[in-house]
Amino acid sequence: MLHLEYLEDELDAVVASLARQVRGDLPPDLFEDIPGAQGRVIAVDGGSAILIDGGPFAVAAARAGCVTFDISGEVGSWGTPIRLRFMGGDDVGDRGDFSEALTAWRKSLEMEVASRAVGDVLPGDVLAIDGAISGSARDAAMESLISAFRAAGADIAGVSKRSRMAIHGRPAVLGAVLSASASGKTPPWCVHLGENGGIETWVAMLHPASRHAFRIDATDRRALGVLASASADPVYPGYPYPLARVHNEVALHGPLVERLRHTLMERCPPLERNDDFHAVLDGNW
Repeated sequence: MLHLEYLEDELDAVVASLARQVRGDLPPDLFEDIPGAQGRVIAVDGGSAILIDGGPFAVAAARAGCVTFDISGEVGSWGTPIRLRFMGGDDVGDRGDFSEALTAWRKSLEMEVASRAVGDVLPGDVLAIDGAISGSARDAAMESLISAFRAAGADIAGVSKRSRMAIHGRPAVLGAVLSASASGKTPPWCVHLGENGGIETWVAMLHPASRHAFRIDATDRRALGVLASASADPVYPGYPYPLARVHNEVALHGPLVERLRHTLMERCPPLERNDDFHAVLDGNW
C-alpha cells in the first residue's frame, strides 16, 4: 500500500517559508487614492485552444475581440472570426510543446484588433489590454501601438491578473493587499512600483467592494481613474467590466472546442484514433 501521509517537519518548513512571504508591511504613505476619471474603455483580449494534440503536430484555434464601453453603460463589440492553424515541428518551443507558439499567435491577433481600434479612438479613451505592456511585453508592435494612442490623446493600460513582481523579495500584489487591509486603507487605491520608458507600473485595487488587486501598467496615471470608473459591475467588482466582457466573448470554451474537434475528426477520420489514455484513467478515478 502506498504511504500517502505528508511529513510533518516538511509541512512546518513550508509554513515557515510562507510566513516570510505573505506579509503586509508596506508603509501607509505608499498608498495613493485613485480619483475617478471620465473616458471610454476600449478593451481587447483573445482566446485560444489546442483542438488536436498529435504529439509532433497540433491543430490550434484562436480569436480576438474588442469591447468599447463608456460610463453610461453603452457597449459595442466586434472581433475576428475563429482562426485555425496547423502547427508542426517549427512551432515546438523550449518547453517541448506548442504553448509558446500558440500564445504568440493569439497575441498577434490581439495586436491586430488593437491596431484597428486606433481609427475609432477619442481623446481621453483608454485601451485596456489583458496582461502587461511593460518589460518583455513591450516589443516593436506594442511600441507602435503606444505611440498611436498617445498621438490620439488616449492612453493604454495593461491589467495583469497574475504577477511575479516583488517588493523586497515578496509578492507585490499580495503584499499591497495585506498592507492596505492592516492599515485600514479603503479602495480604490494604488501603489507605485516603478517606471520603464514612460510606462508606469502600479498595484491597484479599483473598487471598494473588490477583494482583488491587480498589476497595472499605464501610459498615464489618469488611466487608473478611467478603469476604476468602469469597475463597478456587481459580478466583477474591482475588475474593469469591458475586459471581463471581451474575455467572455472571445474565450474558446469547452463545448465550442469539442464541436471544432469533432468537425476536424469528421473531415480527417484517422484522428479518431488519436486518443489520450489519460482521459481513460481519469474517467475511472
